Formats: sequence, structure tokens, C-alpha cells
Amino acid sequence: MQLFKDDDAGYKAWRDTHQYGYVVNCARDPKPNYLVLHRGSCWTVNKLRRGNRFWTNQYIKVCSAELDELSSWAQTHVSPTAQLTPCKICKP
Repeated sequence: MQLFKDDDAGYKAWRDTHQYGYVVNCARDPKPNYLVLHRGSCWTVNKLRRGNRFWTNQYIKVCSAELDELSSWAQTHVSPTAQLTPCKICKP
């Protein structure tokens, strides 16, 4: 599992080698009500934004090849009752 904060190059490298992995998109200070789970190939976490918005600037990415690792991370680092919300686009 890897967490990417202010590291677009690292996130892109991970994503390019883990298309079948999982990505949690969340606030820089993660909250239980916004932990969105995506597939590594989902366009919503791959497309660069306009202006100065990048992948790991305003939000962070927590990535793993294993879904269970991300669920454990959410419950350990965010809240014991935290649940990952599946992306409505890629439906992981």
C-alpha cells in the first residue's frame, strides 16, 4: 500500500504499473464521509485537471493492489467505522 501526497510523479508511476489495483481518493485530512474507491484504470483519478489542480495536491491517493489493505487503512487511520464508497463510474 502507498499513500501519495504532493507526489504526482509517484502516483502516476504507481498507477501506470497497477491498472488492476485500487485507489482511494480522499481529502488531505481524510474524513469517513469521503473515501472514494476507484479502480487504478478509472479515468476520474487519471485525468489531469485544468489550472493548478493535480492528482495529489488538493486530495491524496491511497493505493494498493489489495482491496482489504485499503479497508484496513481506512479503519485504522480515519475511523474504526470508516467505509470505502465505490466510484459510480468504474464500480470497483
